[in-house]
Amino acid sequence: MNPKKIRYINLDTFKSSGLLIDTYKFDFNCRFICNYLSKEVRKLKIIGDGSYKMISVTLCNATSECKLTYGAVYPDVLSIPLQISEEEQIRYNNMVNLNDRYEFYLQLLEKGYTYASQFIRIPIKDLIITHDSLRNNNYENNWLWKRKSFPSYGIYALFKCYFTTFEFRLEIEVYRLVNKQMITKGIVLRTGPDEIFFNKKFRDIEVRNDILIIKDFLNKDRFIFNLPLLAQGIYNIKDLDYTKYFSINHLDLINKITW
Repeated sequence: MNPKKIRYINLDTFKSSGLLIDTYKFDFNCRFICNYLSKEVRKLKIIGDGSYKMISVTLCNATSECKLTYGAVYPDVLSIPLQISEEEQIRYNNMVNLNDRYEFYLQLLEKGYTYASQFIRIPIKDLIITHDSLRNNNYENNWLWKRKSFPSYGIYALFKCYFTTFEFRLEIEVYRLVNKQMITKGIVLRTGPDEIFFNKKFRDIEVRNDILIIKDFLNKDRFIFNLPLLAQGIYNIKDLDYTKYFSINHLDLINKITW
């Protein structure tokens, strides 16, 4: 059997271990970093001991009994408990600079790797490469989803993703083909900072009768734009997901976890 490559990096909290940290906010706030590191580690195609695909570091109180487990809940997951002192938790709670918190998340992961390496093979140096990539990228997890030209309308559009500690946004920027001047932009989708909220919301683009359509993972029309209006620099969008009225209030979630 072929050894398994590491594909996912995760950091979260053990909810019932009496942490002083707000675990609800913490798990959302560090999610964008886990997403970035997971994408980067796949590029490296690195192998631990060949038995796990995910490394998950879970914080627990220094007084809690935490044990290293493999596949206890999910197969292919190396679950690393990391005890964190009250002093460290208080220091985190008092941080007011975002970059300080981002660095704190990375350092927790690094401590988790070091602890687990006593018991199982962890390619720490390779994993640190992904951490340094994020540091060198100013702790930003942004990417271009698609670039699409519409010659009949004299425009092209860039669809950009912004995954931050507080939210995820998919934005569109519209430019004139002739001079590359931006004529309009706007938010297509805004959710809480977790892939479960957005990763199935947009998958492809289609044009039909002057309408630009973003389709979801089920190939259903999700967002539509009037192309002649976009060509005039008039931002317009319609969200066709009627189930949103019965789902989570993302603006409320974003407000709850923003500090």
